[in-house]
Amino acid sequence: MYEVDSNGDSSYLEAEFNGFAIIDISDSLPAIVNITIDESNTTIGIDTSDVVFTEDRLAVNVEGLAFSDGDTIKLNVDFADI
Repeated sequence: MYEVDSNGDSSYLEAEFNGFAIIDISDSLPAIVNITIDESNTTIGIDTSDVVFTEDRLAVNVEGLAFSDGDTIKLNVDFADI
């Protein structure tokens, strides 16, 4: 879960990509096969077009989105069977 730690309301800057990526650089995890947004625990206004993934990388683009202290993003990540 990603949680905003901020002193108030603001928004992420506009850019082609402004967000975060998590990468399995050591190739030690099974392949990512699906990611869904846990909408009941996500309070930042992302949608499926903001989340992209490959078998060893996920990225979330929050460019231009508003946020407040304590806002969250929770993703459900499904991995391939090993």
